[in-house]
Amino acid sequence: MFFLNKRQTRDGFSFIELMVVLGIIAILAIIVFPFFKNMRQDSTTNACYTNQNIVSQTYSIYLAKGGNYNPVNTSGVGFLITAGLLVNPPICKDGGTYSWWADVNNYPQIKCSIHGSNVVVAAPVNSNLLYQQTAFDSSKTLATQGVVPIMGTWSTANGGLIPRSGTEARAIFANSSGTNYTISATVNFTSGNGYGIYYHATNTAQISGYVFQFDPGLGNRFAVRKVVNGSEQPQFQSVSMASVMPDGFSVYGSHNVSISTSGANQVIKVDGVEVLNFSDSTFASGYVGARSWDSTVASINNMSVVSN
Repeated sequence: MFFLNKRQTRDGFSFIELMVVLGIIAILAIIVFPFFKNMRQDSTTNACYTNQNIVSQTYSIYLAKGGNYNPVNTSGVGFLITAGLLVNPPICKDGGTYSWWADVNNYPQIKCSIHGSNVVVAAPVNSNLLYQQTAFDSSKTLATQGVVPIMGTWSTANGGLIPRSGTEARAIFANSSGTNYTISATVNFTSGNGYGIYYHATNTAQISGYVFQFDPGLGNRFAVRKVVNGSEQPQFQSVSMASVMPDGFSVYGSHNVSISTSGANQVIKVDGVEVLNFSDSTFASGYVGARSWDSTVASINNMSVVSN
């Protein structure tokens, strides 16, 4: 007779083994849980900073479109939603609320009540800003950029506002109306008889107001005309470019034009050089605009209007 040796078998773990396993799991949890907690916290913090960057960039766009509301010491972004630049308010995943404050340079900053502030708006608020467009965006309509064509065809390309060559083109900048203001414009002039900048003007096709003209068609002169119901009057202020500009000045290329009005006094500068300074009170206030005529090829790459 043969006898088989039975080896004892068992199912499961002993109590001691279970305690050892549970102890190891507990130690791992102590090590790993803070890591995952920090990962989650970093994720929500970064999401909050992303919200702040979006709001900051949107506010910069608001300023570029001529907005002049100063949100410092207020909460929320309702004014950006009203302006059509944001669809919904940002939400902090940790339950923080967003408010605005100003740094030592008066730059508005958006901050979260939990995560603080991580961004700075690119430009300080200027409560006197009537209109500003530092670059014209071809992906957006002219209307959303404050451009109101009143005659001819206007388009945008490469950051510039471009009148159609071969025709009379006139445009007004929305919200630019005022009495005493300073206009700053950068215009790249390629060819043709010249371009003009309206000021203290009406916003109708049959425009009335002043127009400063950068005018090779007059024999390379800077001139100011009065326009009455769309009809240009003879130049009543004029000066030769050669007589006021430095040697080597070229009528073509990019030039900065500044027009400042204070009561009846009007001061016009080109590339920082004063070219005209006179007094006239025919048109006391009005909009700022631009024009071109004939075969002019030009591009306005920057335009701002600030109250004096």
